Amino acid sequence: YNDLLAAKNNLLEKADTSGELQTAYNGVASVNNDGGQYTAESYAAFDAVRSYVKDILDNNTEISLTESQALVKMLNGRHSELESVSFETNGTTSGSIQTWIDDTFCDGLGEYMGLAVSGYTYTVDSGSGQNKNIFKNRKYFYSQAENKGYIIIEGLVHEFTVSDGQVVIGSACFRTGHDTIAQNFTHVGINGLGWLSGDMVRIGNGNEWFSTDTDWLDFIYGIDGAYGFSLILDGDALTVKVYDGIDVIAPSDGVSALQAAAAGRTDVICTVTFSDIGTAGNTIIDGFIAGYQVTAQNVVDALDGISSNYTIVSHEDGSMIYRTENYYFNGDYGYILQNGQVRELYFIEGEYKVGGLVYVDGVVADSISDVVPDFTSVKAVSADNWQAYYDDWNEISYSRYTPVGADGNADESVQSALARIIGMSGGDMGITIIGNGVVQIVDGVSWSQPDNFYTISAVGSTTVEEIEALLS
Repeated sequence: YNDLLAAKNNLLEKADTSGELQTAYNGVASVNNDGGQYTAESYAAFDAVRSYVKDILDNNTEISLTESQALVKMLNGRHSELESVSFETNGTTSGSIQTWIDDTFCDGLGEYMGLAVSGYTYTVDSGSGQNKNIFKNRKYFYSQAENKGYIIIEGLVHEFTVSDGQVVIGSACFRTGHDTIAQNFTHVGINGLGWLSGDMVRIGNGNEWFSTDTDWLDFIYGIDGAYGFSLILDGDALTVKVYDGIDVIAPSDGVSALQAAAAGRTDVICTVTFSDIGTAGNTIIDGFIAGYQVTAQNVVDALDGISSNYTIVSHEDGSMIYRTENYYFNGDYGYILQNGQVRELYFIEGEYKVGGLVYVDGVVADSISDVVPDFTSVKAVSADNWQAYYDDWNEISYSRYTPVGADGNADESVQSALARIIGMSGGDMGITIIGNGVVQIVDGVSWSQPDNFYTISAVGSTTVEEIEALLS
């Protein structure tokens, strides 16, 4: 039965396909250019599509419903673009558009150094809604519709949102597909509008210039899989149309490869317009950047709010360490306090298992802090002994703090405690603050590009039910 139903639906689809396409073809079958009323380029593009459709219909070639619908759009679209020989353009050329983009966004150098370095807004209209995005090179990218973006703070890229009129900073981002911290927007897939090169062809009956260089569209947030795009420059107003399409029209006499590609356009995926070039911004975000500072006292105050119950999240891989008064588990092993004695804790074949007693200096440990330090020694560091990292080369003071002793050198005992808290044996450890007083342990605190960040979260509310069940 299912096979018969599938066959029936297939026949119905073919019937619908051939009927719709045949109707579209019949409507333009008699169009000709015998009187020379159309430009040779626009007629050649139209006729290439019409000839392709005619071959399919004449040979009863099986095609999918999707391809049939695309061909109908191509046929009707290229017919509407038949251009009268008397048509006058607005004077723009592919060269003038490329020069305007280069001068406006790239300062004539093919880099992000023009007016746009001070910011620009681009609005993406997909037909179902608009998304306004602000891009300020080396400062921030913000999607207003999604209320999120990326911001560069002290040389590192962070995620952020805006809530109740305030910027809420998230963790520093890792480069996409890498294990190093992102320092540029390109590291997280956000690109500025760059230099445009390559050939373009004008679409008939208008001032659109078409290109297949879809890599240039990387600046558009959330767009993927475009067939091609067109540019319309009207004075200082640039519009980008992003197209879907199918690559079925072959180049021929009178139809270049680029013209054949342009003939394959179907739907407009979205339209992009630009505004506030050189002046764009958001008062809340701009104000946050101007006044951003994490002080040593902020570090002391934030540490004071940490209890002996929290979850540590590694920003690099999302792994977690759970810590309460009664257990510590880092994903591989840990410790549990049972009947006043600390025992080993393992996760084996999908279950938590309790091991043997844990001894410290020959004595059975009776506190989790006996085997894994808590924040007691870290909290004891005064504000005067938290030292901000200073990058001598770039002459930048970062809001990442190292615990130091009276001699001004790193306090290795406190750094060791921080390392052991996150399950490491040692390292160049320090503290920074993100969001609303959220503490992060920094591995590589005195490097311009730290190795990792460990966020202290769920303070006072961490619980693992399976481990809790082992306490009794």
